[in-house]
Amino acid sequence: MPYRVEGAFKVSGPASLRIVEGTVNLLGATLGEGSTITVPVGRTYLASTPSALIDVAPSPDRVVKASLGEYEEYEDVARQVKDSRNPVIVGPTDAGKSTLAAWALNLASSSGDARLMTTDVGQNEVYCPGFIALAKPLNGVALPGAAFNVEASCFVGSFTPARAEARYLLCSSRLSRRPGWTIVDTDGWVTPWEGLELKAALASSIGSSLIVAMGLPPEHVRYLKDTSGVEVLAIQARAGHGKSREERRRHRERLLAKHLVGGRSRPVKVGDTPVYGAPVFVGTPLQDPGPGAVYGEERMDGVVRVVRGEARGRGVLKLGWEKGLLAGLVRGDMAYPGVVERIIYQRRVVVVYTRYDGPVDYLIVGTARIDLAPYTGKAA
Repeated sequence: MPYRVEGAFKVSGPASLRIVEGTVNLLGATLGEGSTITVPVGRTYLASTPSALIDVAPSPDRVVKASLGEYEEYEDVARQVKDSRNPVIVGPTDAGKSTLAAWALNLASSSGDARLMTTDVGQNEVYCPGFIALAKPLNGVALPGAAFNVEASCFVGSFTPARAEARYLLCSSRLSRRPGWTIVDTDGWVTPWEGLELKAALASSIGSSLIVAMGLPPEHVRYLKDTSGVEVLAIQARAGHGKSREERRRHRERLLAKHLVGGRSRPVKVGDTPVYGAPVFVGTPLQDPGPGAVYGEERMDGVVRVVRGEARGRGVLKLGWEKGLLAGLVRGDMAYPGVVERIIYQRRVVVVYTRYDGPVDYLIVGTARIDLAPYTGKAA
């Protein structure tokens, strides 16, 4: 049943909020009569209204009164972020980075061309885990976990930036070149010093004028400023529902399922289509790879062989090593998700499970590995 609210309030998910009468300012967006917003589980949205009639399902208990000062303080931070160039939001997992990014994006969208770049390769809710994406909100209002229209994407191939730093920075720098205002929502890897250093390098590489440090101790804030040469705004983390490692794993599997379920096996012939990132198909094939080997090639750094049975020694891969590796099928400014099923060495063909059926400029293989069975419905 609709009821009236005034001032600031919070809506915690899972919930559905419908504006029956009046207007509500939610995360920097103005919602009018008839607007409906879904708040996912684990999310809390901050809103404000002079006076409005709202309907909340499944229960009005999802709404609690908030301080108007808290709303205005967050609005002020979001405006500072909106007025900066390519701002980068940095902080630990569940610090409220996505919420602040959405708030600033809504403010920026009202006055110009604005996009979100998400570099959270482990929990990419905008596109797909293992990828970095540049996107606009699909329905005009940016909300964490809501639908986005992806304009460009780039393949990292890992669920963490650690040991994938070069691709992470390359993708971020490439996507940031597109015209318009871009805000960057990052992953939660802020461990001293590698994680912080990567975030400083990210801000520097895309020409950012502001790093927002959420929930970081003063010495970490100072490190970001000193190493990047970029202004740093330190703010407190927003208290929220912190996901456990298992919850994050399950969430990543759900995100992957959105892009993999309903796919098919697609052969990619090496030679017709370049294959990058794999330890094979980068050298000259050997006519005689040796006893027990099904394939071999000579590379600049030595010989690589694929063998049946146990793999021993440098440059030796066990047959089937490729199964389950995340891959990207690249066409222009888009990288589409896929998973390597197998390699047919006699035909020099990489078989990829994917929903994408369009032309491919090149295939790139990552390091993240998943079990395809839950997405294909077939036994492993």
